[in-house]
This record gives sequence, C-alpha cells and structure tokens, in this order.
Amino acid sequence: MWYETPTDLDSFFFSSLDKYEELIAPTGDENFDKFSKRFYRKNLAQRKQELVRTMKVSATKRALLEDFKSNISDYEMRASEHNWPYQTIEERERNLSIYNFLCANLNTVTRKITLNRLTKEYFEAKNELIAIESVSQDESRKRKLSDLKMADIFYRSLERTFLNYLKAHPLTEFAKKYNLSPRTYNRDFFDSHIKEIKSLNPRRSQEPSK
Repeated sequence: MWYETPTDLDSFFFSSLDKYEELIAPTGDENFDKFSKRFYRKNLAQRKQELVRTMKVSATKRALLEDFKSNISDYEMRASEHNWPYQTIEERERNLSIYNFLCANLNTVTRKITLNRLTKEYFEAKNELIAIESVSQDESRKRKLSDLKMADIFYRSLERTFLNYLKAHPLTEFAKKYNLSPRTYNRDFFDSHIKEIKSLNPRRSQEPSK
C-alpha cells in the first residue's frame, strides 16, 4: 500500500487537530451546542415534526397520570366490552391503549418514575426543537453546521492515526492515566481531552516555557 497511517503523532496530526478543535469550538449557546453535532445528518424539517409529536405524546401521557384516579375510572369504563358497540375500531384501540398505560402505572412509585421520564422527554424534545429553529433564524448557526460537517472529515483521519498510536504505544503515561486502549476509546473521549492530546506533541513539550 502506498500509504500507511503512522503509529506516531506527527506534525500533520497536530496541525489537523488544531483545525479540528477550531471547527468544533462551542458557540456559547449551550443548548445549540448540545444538539448541533448531529443536525447536519438529519432532515431538520422532518426532525421538527418528530419532536412536536414527541412533545404532544409526552404531555398527553403526563396529563393522564397527573389526574390518575379520575382517568383510570373513566378509561376503565371506556375500555369495557359493553361499550364497544358504541365505538369505532380506532376509538376502541385508543381507549384500550390508554387504559393499559394507566394500569401499568397503578403503583405510586412507578407512576412517579414515569412522570419524571415523560417530563425529561418533553423538555429534551423542546430544547432540541429550539436549537433547530435557531438555525433558520441565525446565519452563524448555518455556518456552524458546515464547520461540524467539515470537522467529521478531519476526525476520520485523526481517529485512524490516534488509534494506531494507542496500539503501538499502549504503556504511555496518557494511556495508563485513563486506562485507554482502542477498545475503550471513543469520540467523546477524544473531544473532551483535546488539550491533553495536544500536549503529546513532542515539539510543543520541547518549547521553552514563557
């Protein structure tokens, strides 16, 4: 093969790492930064519709549980067989589904856990929706998505080199500090330890301190 990924972190790796760090730099909007890395891979219009549906379902289920006693009595009656002749198939299936959901949350503790989960789902969807809407309202957000797309291209090369480095140098202080190996490595680790990875640059470590 005319080219093999190096097993040492060379100058090309560190110059690429500088550019990668610049491309993924946070905007300062924590909510946008949380969700934006995966935006460009998605159809945002479609994703908005999915998030609106998620919020609607979560809010509906929360309302059912918040007025639990009244609702379980109501849906027990709606789901009973003697009321089936007065319902369409769709209504019958919906009433049974809601009744089964309420029955699955009979226990107070279970109900509290479900309410907490639904609240988290609702606000997670709401915050992602806010982040998506900001893309159409701010040109800098669109440019950031382009930067993140470019960052993925840089990362693919960085990852190959860094994994080869870990394989060839499993006993470095850095690897031992984090019990790091190709098996335990992932991109989240890479992104959150860029400053330390930069310090592995032998040229930088040889520079006189200012």
